[in-house]
Amino acid sequence: MNARLLTHWLLEDATNTSVSAVLTPASQSRLLRAVPPVHPTVFAHHATIAFKPEAADLERYLEMHGQPVRIPVTAVAVDDKAQAVLVGIDSENEYPHITISVAEGVKPVYSNELMANADLQHIPIFTLEATIVVEALL
Repeated sequence: MNARLLTHWLLEDATNTSVSAVLTPASQSRLLRAVPPVHPTVFAHHATIAFKPEAADLERYLEMHGQPVRIPVTAVAVDDKAQAVLVGIDSENEYPHITISVAEGVKPVYSNELMANADLQHIPIFTLEATIVVEALL
């Protein structure tokens, strides 16, 4: 599908779109070395910037698609269900984060609740590399 058709389709149904900062393979490895997973299901893939954004916001995000971004990691949160890191990136999430791992049967979206309720353990700040990706939800 060409870029113009994709843009038109996404703008027609912005509620079916996700915007993320997807880690490079090297940054994903760096993150997992710095914060080893404690639960069996490992993600450490992306930071959500917007989930089902408004059409007006989606236009701005589409202009950012494919752009590189640096993401500072500042703290870790963990409980018996999930593990995530707090990150410094503009996001519609109250607590921008990257889910590291989750327990059996736990969905990664639980990390939003974890970040809101857990005691954050501050760590020496390090930076990850990512690419802004706008994609349709299937």
